[in-house]
Amino acid sequence: MMVAKLDGNLADFPKDIQTKIKKIFWKIEKWDINSLWILSNVMEIYSFDDLEGLVHSVFHNLVYFSDYEDETIKLLATITYNYLRICLTQVRVNEQEVKKASLYLRKIPSIPAVAYEKMKGDYILALHYSYYTTAEEIDKVLKKVREDGSRPGFFIGFKF
Repeated sequence: MMVAKLDGNLADFPKDIQTKIKKIFWKIEKWDINSLWILSNVMEIYSFDDLEGLVHSVFHNLVYFSDYEDETIKLLATITYNYLRICLTQVRVNEQEVKKASLYLRKIPSIPAVAYEKMKGDYILALHYSYYTTAEEIDKVLKKVREDGSRPGFFIGFKF
């Protein structure tokens, strides 16, 4: 699936394999680092309604951030950013889901490992809410990060 995703051919990825992947997540009793990594990379194959249920499971079951390693927090930030992006690209944006994702992203600790995901989340939220000046400021930082290949060791918190 990752090859199809990277090649931009996700639509051609076999439906039977997509179905198998989807079934795995409905059997998960406890989220772990492996299931979070897989979810962060397969979110696009789900219908929005099904994805909503999975993400809510993550949001409700993984809330004690002080108990998690940076790698887990990074996956939670990635999943949350991906979900937020998917929410905002729906034909009819579900503002309640946007708010849930935004709040969860804000609750994730502002550690260097997740600065990029938090900034990208703030960027797409700023665009969504028409805070163009804020979006421009965030975009400047994101461009700098992309240009030099580094990740900022800080989080710029933009409050809306």
